[in-house]
Amino acid sequence: ITAADVYIGHPYVITRLCERLQVPTRGRDEIRGPVEPLGRKFFMKAQRDLQTATQVAAAALSPPPKHHQQQHQVPPHFPQHHQYSDYEMGMVVQQYNMAWRMDT
Repeated sequence: ITAADVYIGHPYVITRLCERLQVPTRGRDEIRGPVEPLGRKFFMKAQRDLQTATQVAAAALSPPPKHHQQQHQVPPHFPQHHQYSDYEMGMVVQQYNMAWRMDT
């Protein structure tokens, strides 16, 4: 902050603002609480991730609700597809191969 006659540097401004907002300006050496071991933090995170994954998998496995709809049926005036036997399919392939050989 600069005024006509006064210059106040950053440390002063920061200290005054902290005091006004009741933020401690002097460091303390006391420990606020016991430090949690790192292994426990990682174990708890892995356990939460496992529970989340289990819930997602259970939701994915549950069948969707069935909707009551009438099943679609082909109208009787539409022709149905003929199911060819293996013999008939073999004969068609053989005729195709013969025609292809004759063309080449």
